[in-house]
Amino acid sequence: MSSKTILITGSTDGLGKATVVKLLKDGHTVVMTGRDPKKTASTVSWLESQGVSTEKLHKISLDLNSLESIRNAVEEFNALNLPLDVLINNAGVYLGKRQFSPDTERVEKTILINFVGTLYFTLLLEPRLHEGSRVWFVTSSLHDPEVRGGGGKVMELELDNLDGSKAWDGSAFYRISKLAVMYATYLLAERLNSKKVLVGAFCPGFVPTTALNRESSMAVRFLMKRLLAGASFTTSEDQSSSDYVYYATSEEITETGKYFRDRKQADSSKASYDLEKGKQVWNIACDICKLDDMKYPTA
Repeated sequence: MSSKTILITGSTDGLGKATVVKLLKDGHTVVMTGRDPKKTASTVSWLESQGVSTEKLHKISLDLNSLESIRNAVEEFNALNLPLDVLINNAGVYLGKRQFSPDTERVEKTILINFVGTLYFTLLLEPRLHEGSRVWFVTSSLHDPEVRGGGGKVMELELDNLDGSKAWDGSAFYRISKLAVMYATYLLAERLNSKKVLVGAFCPGFVPTTALNRESSMAVRFLMKRLLAGASFTTSEDQSSSDYVYYATSEEITETGKYFRDRKQADSSKASYDLEKGKQVWNIACDICKLDDMKYPTA
């Protein structure tokens, strides 16, 4: 297996950090991102204390809740003068209350971070992608209303309720944000097909120890990390991070525009194949990020 340069967002905690460990041990060059420089530095110190070589580790600051931070992060990456062989869009949130980014109130913060900011970061990095590059979006099987679990309400993605003004529920908006991620996956795969860049999405399973719920209540965080960690329907951090490495490096994966669960191609939700609606959601993201030249034509 040849060494790759792999950029993974949200890599100072949970699955991201566990994946960084495995990638570095396998000899890859890794670019990790974090919102808090002190926490990022602490993560690097922890890696070194575990005997993991950080010689091929680079770090950049990235807060997907800030469009300026996203632009600055891309500039930081460009300054490293590294190839972009693999991009893993891992960072995301599950919120316990309705919130907004300082940049926009057109979409609620869950959708801003999980979809809009992630897509913006990816599109700004597009010039660095080359033939053979891979772009992965971490999604969730919960984007499909027919998949059981997750709790909370199931709501449709309504273009006039992306801000939650008509109705909001943390679980529902997490699901909606991941449906939007599926739209981004399929549309970006079409967009980058001629460049021979592989684009895909995968569900890492339910990992209670992830930092996804960092902005949820203390009770919810305790439930996730302690009470559910050993449940039969959960996936261990070790197994899931091994799957991340598989998606990043396996030569078995050759088709673009696919969704994976448990290292196998799977069907995503029926709604996720409605790419006309997907284009409308994409265009809303482009409006927020002022990427008019990347919008789809409207009827």
